[in-house]
Amino acid sequence: MPHMTGIELAIQVQSKYLKCKVLLLSGRTISADLLDQANKGGHHFALLANPLYPPELLAALKGL
Repeated sequence: MPHMTGIELAIQVQSKYLKCKVLLLSGRTISADLLDQANKGGHHFALLANPLYPPELLAALKGL
């Protein structure tokens, strides 16, 4: 995605589809800062860091 971050895309998706739940996966530490900014803007996303293991993913999906 050359023109936006994954968090920016998640904000657009969630704004268009209000009941849509978003689970973000990231290997970058900067994502936490972007996630904080999104939270301050009223968008709440779950964030999982890489490496991701199946039990973690399943637990996160059950929590959505």
